[in-house]
Amino acid sequence: TSFPVPDTDRLAETTVEELLELYKELSDEEFPSLLEQLRTNDSRRTLIDSAWADALGWTGHDETEIERLQRQVADVLERLAAAMNG
Repeated sequence: TSFPVPDTDRLAETTVEELLELYKELSDEEFPSLLEQLRTNDSRRTLIDSAWADALGWTGHDETEIERLQRQVADVLERLAAAMNG
């Protein structure tokens, strides 16, 4: 199975540089599970998600919108986990 991933060759050079800078800034930190990051509004997760939203052309978003989407993703992940565990 393949998953769609952003084609970084199609991103502006400055966008790639910004994403790489954020990666360098956060790469040495330990993160909890993705679900825990989404549940707790981890500020680092919000930085990452906001940077990718910008990179993918979602202009005009704010932290509240990013956090709302994070809660929605967390809800979906929790429902999937519950379904898999019977």
